[in-house]
Amino acid sequence: MYGNAKVHKPLTNGKPKFRPIISSIGTISHQVAKYLLPILKPLETNEYVTKDSFDFAYNIRSIKADTFMASMDIESLFTNLPLTETIELCCNKLFHDNTLVSGLNRKEFKKLMEIATQENVFMFNGKFYKQINGVAMGSPLGPILSNIFLCHHEKLWLEECPSSFKPRMYTRYVDDIFLLFSDIQHLDLFKNFMNTRHTNIKFTSEVEKDNQLAFLDVNITKHNRAFKTGIYRIPTFRVIFSNFNSLFRDDF
Repeated sequence: MYGNAKVHKPLTNGKPKFRPIISSIGTISHQVAKYLLPILKPLETNEYVTKDSFDFAYNIRSIKADTFMASMDIESLFTNLPLTETIELCCNKLFHDNTLVSGLNRKEFKKLMEIATQENVFMFNGKFYKQINGVAMGSPLGPILSNIFLCHHEKLWLEECPSSFKPRMYTRYVDDIFLLFSDIQHLDLFKNFMNTRHTNIKFTSEVEKDNQLAFLDVNITKHNRAFKTGIYRIPTFRVIFSNFNSLFRDDF
């Protein structure tokens, strides 16, 4: 296991927070995870999921800008994902009307899911650890299992949300959520409501400032009752790139 420093986030005790990454390339769990990916792929989307920044920018420009912009972020989604619940959820969806999926019965599929997620052993500071919950960043299944879990639950949460503060627009990319409200006071009410839905899932929020808000790598601006989009760069962006030939060796 190693870590990537979150240099764009506030320091904690004078030090940056780290994003833990487990490198599992070449392991059994990694190969099993890659095998399961196409089987799980159809479950990872719903009407609230945005495909990418281009899809989001296209959609937001078609909406009248008479609302307040806000965003929410899920704290440490990958490491807080309840694995047992998510595996069961995947099995229920895949085997609802099928006895076999890709030649696997429910018991066989569930066992492969457990091997790919709950049987991971990794080393840190010379000691071996076994991951018992959450999905490892670095695993091929990280984003897709997170999406499947949220695709299922967010539909239920939004159906249960009181109409008095329900967002007029809700769209999500993995753990980042863009929202439009008729009244900015509704954001805290909605966030508090969402924070009571699941013990593992907690949200933070951000609101527009000077008619602008960043979402993914898109900067959204309200102007003349229309949404305009541009490129957003985090404050630590330095326009520095690795040379394409930097790792080139003629003896490869």
